[in-house]
Amino acid sequence: MTKNCGRRITLIIFYAPGQEKPLLETLREILHELQKKVSDGAQQLLAAMEKRKADQLDKGQALLAEDKVSEAQKLFNALIREFKDDTELRAEIADKFIKSGLYNEALEYLEEALKNDPNAIFLYNRIGIVLRKMKDFEAAEKYYLRALKINQKDEYLYFNTGRLYYDWKKWSKMAIAAEKALAINPSFAEAEKMLKFAQKKIG
Repeated sequence: MTKNCGRRITLIIFYAPGQEKPLLETLREILHELQKKVSDGAQQLLAAMEKRKADQLDKGQALLAEDKVSEAQKLFNALIREFKDDTELRAEIADKFIKSGLYNEALEYLEEALKNDPNAIFLYNRIGIVLRKMKDFEAAEKYYLRALKINQKDEYLYFNTGRLYYDWKKWSKMAIAAEKALAINPSFAEAEKMLKFAQKKIG
């Protein structure tokens, strides 16, 4: 039986000697219900947080579309302060700037994210892509090589490194990157095309 005393709920459990088993079952049911309520509450809180992030990201994207870069940065920076340990959020923000062609701004967010999570391969990959678009090929190569030191079994990482060498016109290095991607995934059609193209250029 329960009594609702304002906000506080008092739970009354009736017990008689010799009724330990029913008491134990009752306590288990209560514990299960409490755990369920905590879990449901946590899921609702998480969903609300994710919705807020998504809404703010959309607002920031709209500001960038209107060329209000400074306002977008203020909004994004406030969001980062709110979710300071969220590396994925920083990467998502960087993607907004990449889509808008604002590579320097994107790079700043990605480098900050990398400080928080120095083993995040996807961040090295994104930074490499941004630097390639900025035609800073040497810097891009450094990031790709650092990523490949951490993970040598990612065919897409080798493929993206090959894309860098394509833009850089480093055909031999491009062929090696494509070969390594194919060694991991022999059915990687795009890597096979890359290898054939590089071999053709090498002659």
